[in-house]
Amino acid sequence: MRPVSSRLPTANQVVQQLAEPGRELDAAIRTLKDAEFDAVTKRHIADLAESQAFVSAQGTDELNGDGKSDSVAIEVEFT
Repeated sequence: MRPVSSRLPTANQVVQQLAEPGRELDAAIRTLKDAEFDAVTKRHIADLAESQAFVSAQGTDELNGDGKSDSVAIEVEFT
């Protein structure tokens, strides 16, 4: 807490003090959005890897019923 003084803050000082929590909140929201994007991206990559492993293990033979193996290529690029 700030010490109490007989001098009142200027309007500009009050605006700066009130704006600081907003800037802190904006920074926290950006951090959370970045973390969420990272988590979703990693989950998507893991899902694709699981799908590729399933197809590579010829799991589609059971679904097709024709005994032929399907070849599937999945490429992912994130920028």
